[in-house]
Amino acid sequence: MLASSSSGIKPCQNLQPAPKYHDISDFQISPQADETFLFLGWSPDCIYMLKALASYTQKHSRVRIICEDISQLSSGEFEKIPIEITVEQGNIFDKKTLSDIDWQFYENIVIPGYGPGNDMLVARMYILLKDALADRGFINNITVVFDNLLRNIAEEISGVNIVSVDIIFRIAAQILAHPDVMYAILEMISPEGVEVYLKPVENYIVLEREVDFFTIIESARRYNETAIGYITEQTSKISLNPPKFEKKRFYHFDKIIVFSDHL
Repeated sequence: MLASSSSGIKPCQNLQPAPKYHDISDFQISPQADETFLFLGWSPDCIYMLKALASYTQKHSRVRIICEDISQLSSGEFEKIPIEITVEQGNIFDKKTLSDIDWQFYENIVIPGYGPGNDMLVARMYILLKDALADRGFINNITVVFDNLLRNIAEEISGVNIVSVDIIFRIAAQILAHPDVMYAILEMISPEGVEVYLKPVENYIVLEREVDFFTIIESARRYNETAIGYITEQTSKISLNPPKFEKKRFYHFDKIIVFSDHL
């Protein structure tokens, strides 16, 4: 600091409050060793999805694929993917076929899209799946891939993780407008380096206490992570870059959203 006189130098107020260290948790929930996936149907893009899953999941993860025509699947391609993959033939639009599935063994269910122009068929599959899960009282992670997500379909399938090719075009437009963004996007979508993770809130703070986001940021920093938001189980609402001063109570099943290079 340069000044004409030391008498003119005055301390300023803190720009942010200090983290509440007594609210930081020293508890850690270990990540799950493997995961299970159920693919309902098949599309040409599925092989790329499976290769990506192999990059992100543990080596003992398992994938089960049910589709009407298994002749379009090449077992030779599966041999190059280092996760366990099983394939069986079945009518996935038949309610009895869906009711006979042991949903408790599949944490993640994927409706992989059925090619251009088949979004209504995808939406129908989702509605059948949702009913089948509700009949058995299960709440599984569901991901749906659309070719071109239409507004009227989006209203019918609220509450599902949606992957649309529109997202790719939006990312491409963002890179064209701001080329420097490309390096951050490549970092997040590649299997190596930093990823976006949803981690248990109790890994960072003591539950059922009012804490501000400064404290969560400090707790994540200790694990070489950057906290960017949270999801509450009660509302399933994603809060990104929340007000740092705002205090909030967190409970079991709530998640902290972080940038991290490890599970």
